[in-house]
Order: sequence, then C-alpha cells, then structure tokens
Amino acid sequence: MRSATFDVLLSRLLTRSGDQAWDFALAITLLTLFPRHTQLVIALFFASKAATIVFFPRLAMVIDDWRRLKTAFLGTSLQSGGVVLVTASLLALAKPPSFLLAPGSEYSPVVFGVLLFVLGVGSMASSLGQNLMDVAVGIDWLPGLVPSEGLAKVNTRLRQIDLLTEVGAPVAAGLLLAVKPAALPIAGFLCVALWNLMSFVPEMALLRRVVKTSDVLSRKMDMPAANKQSLVRKCAAGWADFFSQPTAPVMLASALLWLTVLSPHGILLTAYLKSEWKLSEAHLGFFRGAGAVVGLVATFVYPFLRTRLGLVRGSLAFLGFQATAVAGAGAFFVAQKFEVLRVFNGLVVFAFLACVVVSRLGLFGFLLGETEIRQVGIPEAQRGRVNGVATALTSGATLLLFAAGSVFPSGQGFAALVALSVAAVVSAAVLFGSWARKSLGSPRAT
Repeated sequence: MRSATFDVLLSRLLTRSGDQAWDFALAITLLTLFPRHTQLVIALFFASKAATIVFFPRLAMVIDDWRRLKTAFLGTSLQSGGVVLVTASLLALAKPPSFLLAPGSEYSPVVFGVLLFVLGVGSMASSLGQNLMDVAVGIDWLPGLVPSEGLAKVNTRLRQIDLLTEVGAPVAAGLLLAVKPAALPIAGFLCVALWNLMSFVPEMALLRRVVKTSDVLSRKMDMPAANKQSLVRKCAAGWADFFSQPTAPVMLASALLWLTVLSPHGILLTAYLKSEWKLSEAHLGFFRGAGAVVGLVATFVYPFLRTRLGLVRGSLAFLGFQATAVAGAGAFFVAQKFEVLRVFNGLVVFAFLACVVVSRLGLFGFLLGETEIRQVGIPEAQRGRVNGVATALTSGATLLLFAAGSVFPSGQGFAALVALSVAAVVSAAVLFGSWARKSLGSPRAT
C-alpha cells in the first residue's frame, strides 16, 4: 500500500511540472505575440507579486479556518480558473474574432484593454492558488503526516522535485511551443495549458486520498476566537501573530534573501551580463543551468549537515556559506567594474559567476532548514495566517528589488544593486545568527 508521503510527493511532481511549463510558456508566448511590448511580461509579473502582497495574507487564513480538503479544492480551483482565463484571453488576442476588430485597426482598443485585464486577473488567480497550495500542503499538512525526525527527508524530496521540474518542464514546454500551425500559432501553448489543467485532477485525487487516510488531517480543527473576527481584524491579527512568533526573525531573514540580483535565474543580472559584459546566450544558459545543479546538490548535502549539526546550526552554516559567497561575488564585481585586476579580467569574471553559482548551495540548504523551522515552530492553528504574511514579505522583497532596478537601470547603476544584494544577504545571516544564538540557548533547541 502506498504511503501518504508518496502521494504528496507524486502530487507535487504532477502539479509542479505543469506550473513550471506554464510559467515558461506564458512568458514566451507573450513575447512572441507582442515582440515590441516586453513590458507586458513585466506587468504580469508585478501584478502577480502585488496580488500576493495584498491578498495572500487574507487568503492564507482559510488554512486555519477550513477543512483541509476544502482548502486544497480552493487552491486548485484558483489555479485552474486562472489558466482558463489566461488561455481564453491569449486565444482571443492571437486569433481575434471579427466582431472584436475595430474598423481599420487590428484590435478594438476597448476590447484589447478588457482582454489584457482578464489576462492579468487570470495570472494573479493562478499565482495565488499556487502559493496557497505550497503553504497548505508543504507547511500545514506535512507536520501531521511525517514524524518530526522525518521532515528533513521529505522536505528534501520536495525541493528535489521542484528543481528537477524547473530544469525539465521548460524543455518539454519548449518542444510543444515549437508546434505552430498557420491556422493556430499558439497551438503549442494550448497544449501546455491543457497539460497544466490535467495535472490538477490527479493532484486532487491524491490529496483526497492523503486526507482520508490520515486521522490528523481529516479531523475538524477547533477554530480559535480570532478566526471568528471581522476581515479587517483578521488581517491585523495575522500581522500581529507573525511578529509575535518566536520564529519571525527566521522568516524575515528568508525574505531578505530574495532582495538580491546575484542569482543565476535573475532577470536583472541576466540582462546586465548580456548587455554590459557581452556574455553569449550559450554562456548564460550554462550559468543558469549550473545554478540549478548546485541547488540540487544542496538537497543532498542538507540531510548530512542536518544530522551532524542539528537543524539550527546546520541552517546557520548554509546561510553563512551563502553570505560568504555573495560577499565574494560583490568583491569580484567591484574588481571587474573598476579594473582592479585588469590583466586577469577574464578570471575575475569567471570568479564572479562562480561565486554566484555556489551561493545557491547555501541558499537552498538554508531554505530547507527554514521550511522545517516553520513546520515545527508555528502553532497549527496559526500556520495559515503566519505563513501568508511570510509569503507576502517574500513577494514584497522581490518587488522592491525590481523597483530598485528601475531606479538604477544603467550599467553604472547596477553596482548599487549589487551592493544592495550583498547588504541584504549579509543582514539575513546576521539576523538569523542572532536568532540562532538565542534558540540554541533554550532547552528546545535542535
């Protein structure tokens, strides 16, 4: 008989492969349909992150208020509804019916605006649903399914699935997007959308099986009095609960880690390397792939350090390694920028890229530890609201980074973004180190 943990892992593989393929295909399709309007992709990204900041802390409260299967149904419904809205709007934009066309123009301006609005709403709904499922299953369900000593192993498997699908799903989506019949240029995108939609059906079936076979997950939770408050008071209570958590510094440190351009997957760094340092597409692709491989390596190193150093010390070691690597990247960036080592300029560039890549070992290792700390450290009745605020803070850090990128768009200004990145990661390490020192002094430290 299959275990509940296996069902959770399989459901994650199904839905994450669809999500990764969808995210990649949506960006490529938008750029194909509107090659001169790359701001559409950026606008959708901003809309999704803004929706997370504004709406997710409230949405995540259903994790505390509702039965678990009802929460899962809401999450998958938001995702599938978002996919349908986005697909329908893109289909209308790619092959507009005659009644949508204005006389003498390609699109009716009003209808075009409505379709873009629907596209944005669908993108936000899909993002909110995905975040809800990540918190509900990954943070709320697993502590009830897996003994505390087994959480590290399961979290590692989930992260491995995320990284493998991050590499493999876009490749498969790219092959589908190559299907472009003259009658329907976005036929490949429609295949990816269907793939994503179909993944939600077995996902819900697997999660239903998990809940039905678990006494802990299927029982009805007693709603605290705070859950019966008005919407405004609930939202205020969510932020208050977050900052009252002993683990709040851990989640704040995690949010700071997203305030960095020094990532192989970062759009801002990729653009800078291509425009200023003239790296080829092949080099950029290798750079991105190397970051994913190092992240995967972290999932194998984490259980080793977790066993030998403990949860808190192991997480601190990973974060300290990341801070050191990012600081090294900052130093090599300055050396290249001001030609400190002009004779060895090629080696300096390589050293910078290498530091950025190896920093992913520390990042992904720490994120595994941070996830486990949240799983065991946040009371069950508050997991939804607290993790909702944590997710909003992470999205806020990402938006703040892009806002800074708009203030410093030039090559010269990118140095300020690198300085900001180093400061954010080092601050995260200092903040977590301070929390770790207090935690290790308590009898419950692990």
